[in-house]
Amino acid sequence: MKVKKIVLFIFWMLVFTGVIVVVGRAGAARDKMVCERYAIRVEMAHGADTMLYPTDIEKVILKHDSIIGKPYSEIDMYALETILKKQPYISDVAMFGNLPGTLQVSVTQRTPIVRIINRFGESFYLDETAHAMPVRPGNPADVLIVNGNIDMTLEQALSDTLKHEWDALLNCVKYISSDTFLRNQIGQIYVENKNHYLLIPVVGNHFVILGTPEDPGKRLERLKIFYQKGMSEEAWRSYKSIDIRYKNQIICKK
Repeated sequence: MKVKKIVLFIFWMLVFTGVIVVVGRAGAARDKMVCERYAIRVEMAHGADTMLYPTDIEKVILKHDSIIGKPYSEIDMYALETILKKQPYISDVAMFGNLPGTLQVSVTQRTPIVRIINRFGESFYLDETAHAMPVRPGNPADVLIVNGNIDMTLEQALSDTLKHEWDALLNCVKYISSDTFLRNQIGQIYVENKNHYLLIPVVGNHFVILGTPEDPGKRLERLKIFYQKGMSEEAWRSYKSIDIRYKNQIICKK
């Protein structure tokens, strides 16, 4: 039995060594391979608006390295990945060269979930992690809009140092966005101050007084039921305000 175990051990050691040799030779051959072209792929969440294009990635890469005609060993892929990750619309990057001479670049796009318009008229997006992104002219994302008395500037938002400032707002946005009815009915949030929010509906001439954005779930669910079962669409247009701040009641004013 001992002899059999020794033989099996030697066999698997030879197999393992063979694999290491093959992989090493393949890696060495790849490093010597010259980059003849590159293929850029942008991945994004299902249904997300396209905010990032392969040409955007290409411009960033070529600005820092003329990669065509270089052996893979002379291309600092780690540095290029680091530079790309600093771009506001990019959350992750994978870059590698394959044997046919094609540099593969896979980029994951961040998904905006809300557009912020501050009191200075500056506009930017936030993703679900509160990462800020500038708005691309002529290419708006179909997301909820939040405006009003928002003091944070575009520069502050892009610095990512004040992410926690958006916690309550993002909880509210995520709740609305996750519900089909609310997502279609609520088109805008107006911030009077950090503890007093108004919801602007798509249908109707009224506004909804949400109050604090903290833990909005029960109030928004009550609003949804009221819209669906408590009044007709004609009534939506007759009210000036719907107040959902108070527990177990909704106050409407004409």
